[in-house]
Order: sequence, then structure tokens, then C-alpha cells
Amino acid sequence: MWAQREEECGQHERIGKHPLAAAQLVRHLVAPDLRTARSLTWDIALDHRFNAMWSTHVGVIDRRGTRELLVNDTSVNGARALLLDSSGRSVYREVEVAAHYTAGQRVDLNVSYVRSLARSDLNAFTNFYDAVLWPVVGENGYGPARTEVPHRLLARGRATPLRDWLVIGTLDWRSGLPYSVVNEMLDFVGPRNNRRFPAYVRVDAGIEHRFTFGKYRPWIGVRVDNALSSFLPQDVQANLTSPAFGTFYNSEYRQARIQ
Repeated sequence: MWAQREEECGQHERIGKHPLAAAQLVRHLVAPDLRTARSLTWDIALDHRFNAMWSTHVGVIDRRGTRELLVNDTSVNGARALLLDSSGRSVYREVEVAAHYTAGQRVDLNVSYVRSLARSDLNAFTNFYDAVLWPVVGENGYGPARTEVPHRLLARGRATPLRDWLVIGTLDWRSGLPYSVVNEMLDFVGPRNNRRFPAYVRVDAGIEHRFTFGKYRPWIGVRVDNALSSFLPQDVQANLTSPAFGTFYNSEYRQARIQ
């Protein structure tokens, strides 16, 4: 059995060392006419208080960016090159509706819903040269930004059902982030960012009690992050040729701590 495993490991090692193609020099170039990025943003909001307990908020935001830094895979004198220029553009629009309810120290609840749209050039400089050591730069495209969340519902509340007890909670529900599909050569397949992670549903909760120790009265309790242990993946296998294609990984896990 050990001999068989050693033979298999040797085969895998030989396969891994077999080059798919000859090494290719890729030049890094900077456009001579780089310009400073610009953005134009406007927003309008309306807040209305019905009475001492109820109030509402409605807001709209629109942002348009130009001259953003892009990395383009191009050819110069027959040789491959990565060209840094400032031809990037982006658009972000958001509508928010929120309601707030309060009953003094006993109850406080805030609920908001955001409908948004984010479009941009997808070869933004920060997408590649941020935390990626060896980025793979493909053809640029214009589509959903990697941080686009079309729908988001956020609810935060606290309550003191008894004088020395405090209960708090947060519900965060939002659309999954977009991602692109690639092939074995890491070339993009189909439209960029046309698939999404599962919807993000996270509940944080906590309960505290006010104790008395002589002249001190501290609040001591427990806080639980991702209380429902929801599946909240941060990575996906997006390679079409992988047996695990479409599998999501690295979910946040439930954590409890003394507060």
C-alpha cells in the first residue's frame, strides 16, 4: 500500500511540474496620461417624526465615478502587457427606507431596507493589487461591482423587560455577493459577476444582567455572534473544471463571549 501511494505521489508530482505552455514575459506599463479619479455624488433625505415613539426616514443616493484606475490586458509590439490607465467608471444608486420605534428605556427598535445598484469596470486596480499576491488579470468588463448588494434588511433592537435585565439583537439579511466563473486557464466564462453567493442571513443576540458588588453595579452577560449558526460562506470554487465547482467554503461560525 505504501509503495502504491509513493508511486501515485510521484505521478502527481510529475504532472504538477509539466508546463502547460512556454513561459511568457508580461510587461507592466503605465499610460502617459493618468488622471486623478473623480466622483459626483448627490443625496436627498426626508425624516419625519409622527410622535414621541415613531419616526421614519427615506433617502436616495446617487454616485458616479470617472477616471478610475484600471488594469488592462493588452498587446504592445506583439508582446503581452498589463497597462495601467485611468479610463474606469462606476455608478452606484441607493434608496433607503427606515422606521424607528422607541419606548424610553424599555424598548428601542430600528429597521431599515436598502435597494441598491452598483455597476463598474471590473478590472479596477484595487481588485487585483490589494490582497492578492499573484493576480490573474483577464479581459475587462462592465457589470455588477464585486460589492453589489441589491437588497439589504437590517434590524437592530434592545429591550429591558425587567429593571436589571437587558436583551439586544441584530438581524442582517442581504443578497449574496456576485462572482465570475472561470475555466482551467482561469479565463472568464460567460458574463462577469453573473452568479451570486447564497443570501446572507445573520442574527447576533445578547443578554445582560446588572449585578451589585458593594458600591459597583456592572452589567455582565453573554453575546452570541451568528446565533443561528447560519451558513455564511466567504469563498467559492468558481472553476468549471473542478469536481467541486459551485461549492462554497469558509463560513462564519457561531461565537459566544462574556460581555
